[in-house]
Amino acid sequence: LLGEVQVSANNDGTITVNELKGTDEQPKKWREIAPFVWRNAAGGDRLAAKVENGRVVRFGYDEYPFMLFEPVPWWWSSGWLLPLWIAGLVALALTTLAWPISALVRRRYGVKYELTGADARAHRLVRIAALLVVAVMLAWVFLAQLIETNLDWIGPRMDGPLILLRLLSGLVFIGATAVGLWNAWLVLRSKRRWVAKVWSVLLALAFLIVLYVALIFHLIGYSANY
Repeated sequence: LLGEVQVSANNDGTITVNELKGTDEQPKKWREIAPFVWRNAAGGDRLAAKVENGRVVRFGYDEYPFMLFEPVPWWWSSGWLLPLWIAGLVALALTTLAWPISALVRRRYGVKYELTGADARAHRLVRIAALLVVAVMLAWVFLAQLIETNLDWIGPRMDGPLILLRLLSGLVFIGATAVGLWNAWLVLRSKRRWVAKVWSVLLALAFLIVLYVALIFHLIGYSANY
């Protein structure tokens, strides 16, 4: 999701691939020298694309011939999925932060907690769910950074933490989504203000987005193979 390769056309007739950079850490510029073949404008390395039925189905880079890049399907594209995922995590993080802040405000001004029964349980559970989802996603970010900065972690020593995190992700993301949907259903049927109703729907959508990302990127499972 965060490392999707993007190909962009430039005004000078060249193209750039965001992950293929030169010694200056800037994306190289590629100029077409033959149909669907490009050469580095500042060097001799080349890109080549394979076209089927008028569409590019993959392209390769001659310095790394074992690496092939293929278009992702629309339902996997970071173009729309990444902004929604970030927005969902922001909503969940704000909900988590609002929990202690609202409690402190009520205590400071002596305001009584008005919700009771199922509404009160759902209100508390959805905040716990938001906290757990944010915590698990931070654990994934930490794990990715650990592997990126120290390749020694790639191997059997990572199997245990990876399996544990994938199992935990399944429990947390699926459970949190169920809680979020239940909370939205209760709030929409209640007489609470429209702001609360809109926010409950946004939270339910945020849980669904996180679960969707976890499923298509194989963050949920019971093995180290993902």
